[in-house]
Amino acid sequence: MKSLHEQVNAIYKRCNRGSLSTRKRYLVSALKLCDYVGKRFGLQKFKNLNDKHIRAFVAFEREQCVPDTTILTDLNGIYFFYEFSGGENVLPDKRDFGFEKSYNPIENIIWTRGEVEKAIRLAELQGNSMIKNALRMSSVENIEIDEIALRLTDKMRIDTDRVKNAIRNWVHNNRRKFSNRNLTFGGTKGVLRNEKK
Repeated sequence: MKSLHEQVNAIYKRCNRGSLSTRKRYLVSALKLCDYVGKRFGLQKFKNLNDKHIRAFVAFEREQCVPDTTILTDLNGIYFFYEFSGGENVLPDKRDFGFEKSYNPIENIIWTRGEVEKAIRLAELQGNSMIKNALRMSSVENIEIDEIALRLTDKMRIDTDRVKNAIRNWVHNNRRKFSNRNLTFGGTKGVLRNEKK
């Protein structure tokens, strides 16, 4: 019998719904679940996933202080793969978990429009197209850093963790050139579009 990872990877290979970057992100979530339920419950077939497994996984992620936004993305990915698994169990409604809908408005995550524009100009002057593209994706399209890294790695053929670290390091090393605040490239979102009121 194929392992849980092999079963999920088989679904990934034959599925072409949605964008490649979204499917890649969802694959990460589904494989994370496989690791958990395989060890905790000894689950052998992904299509046998049920309510008990999902609730235990959410509780586990919360114990690990994983943000609600990340858990919700993980569930989106898990449910996506489960839909194509042939499973017939009814998984819990995501609303049952009472996820926080708003992002934490921490000052050093919310950039002003001026800071974004200065940072993009600096990246252009430095000839750093990866950073320029990341800042634009985040500020214009309001895309999470994980999604940004996936989009960039599709083109660059390197792993997403290296891309995320490169973006965060660039911001840390250059932030004094475009802001007088201790800006970071946020863990959940990158540069938010709206200025702090």
